[in-house]
This record gives sequence, C-alpha cells and structure tokens, in this order.
Amino acid sequence: MDLATIKIDLAQKLFKIEDIAFLEYLEALLDKDKQGDSWDEMPDNIRRSLEISLQQSERGETIPHEDVMKKYEKWRKK
Repeated sequence: MDLATIKIDLAQKLFKIEDIAFLEYLEALLDKDKQGDSWDEMPDNIRRSLEISLQQSERGETIPHEDVMKKYEKWRKK
C-alpha cells in the first residue's frame, strides 16, 4: 500500500468516527509536536485519563504486557 492510499484510507475512517473524546485524543496525539510534552498544555480529558491510569497502576490493577499480547495475537499478525 502506498502513502497516498494509506492517507485516503485513514481519512475515510476518520470521517466515520463519532466519539468526540477519541477525536480529541487523536487530535492531541497528532498535535504533540505543537504542544510539546508539558502536562499543563494537555487537554483536560487526556490529563484525567492519564491520572486514572496512574491510580489504577498504583493499585495493581494492570495486566502484564505478555498477557495482552497473547490475547490479541490474532490481530497483530494481520
């Protein structure tokens, strides 16, 4: 697949997304170079999500990487 085809495919998928939180996350991810890595410059919903994730990790509510890779191996091979 060439670069133009990948971009068109991604754009088509993007137009179908209705989840505003996901779109904001994606926008923040794509604008990372503009925003820098500063915590204060991150959108509020991204900071909240990271704070929740850190709390879960501190409580031991995590799944080992190896377990996740085994569970989703069938999608990784595509």
